[in-house]
Amino acid sequence: MSNAARRVEDRELVRRARGGDRSALSHLVETNAHAAWRMALAVGRSSEAAEQAVVEAFTMAAARIERDHSTPFSLNVVRAAARAAGMGDDSGVSAEPDPAPNKVVEAFGCLAPVTRAVLWLALAEEGTVADVARTLHMPEAEVRDRYRRGIARLRGRLAAAGLTQPHSRALAQDLRALVVTPPEGLGETVVAWWAAWTEETVDPSPARRLRPQGAVPRSTVRAMVGAVAAVLILATTGALAHSAATRGRPPTAVAPAVELGTTPLPNI
Repeated sequence: MSNAARRVEDRELVRRARGGDRSALSHLVETNAHAAWRMALAVGRSSEAAEQAVVEAFTMAAARIERDHSTPFSLNVVRAAARAAGMGDDSGVSAEPDPAPNKVVEAFGCLAPVTRAVLWLALAEEGTVADVARTLHMPEAEVRDRYRRGIARLRGRLAAAGLTQPHSRALAQDLRALVVTPPEGLGETVVAWWAAWTEETVDPSPARRLRPQGAVPRSTVRAMVGAVAAVLILATTGALAHSAATRGRPPTAVAPAVELGTTPLPNI
């Protein structure tokens, strides 16, 4: 499918999903949620923060697609997940970071959020400069500069810890270990948040979750799921897919509202 055809299809799916079409929303979630989850984990370093970032990313992307017809919904979701997780705002995520599974991830977590976003897309997702620039809506020159400085800082921290200078492929493999199985019910939470948004009860913008002011508590999001589950749970069943590289834990077998596949980022 051409990029133009994909953009048209995206707008149609969003239109249908906003109108209550369950199959359209199911398709949007199952094809985009895992990529957004990986991006949010890399930027926010926290499963709790990533969960809420992914939930908000869908409505943020849907709101944007009505104004921006040039970017596929899939890229907008990943971009929105990065921003909702704190990219470009060092104080945006206050959740406790997940324990680092290895020294590379530990050093990676010391970098600025936007630098983590660039390195994640370039290394773990194997994106080109053009891919990363398009996904993050960033000039290619800035991507190159952030990558160069980021990889130098990452290797510098590893060297200070007494580790050898790993090849980019080895770095990528170790970085992917930060991806854990998405939480049970993430699909349902996305659906519930979407329903509230279409009823104009929530703001699609990242109102800085996990902050004292203007935050939407995680418990509130959970409560929304319970309130609308009877009418919104989709018929799709399956298991939340595990990433290609995890912390060594087996996939969690659940029956989610929407199965989250490990769809790679578009054009990456």
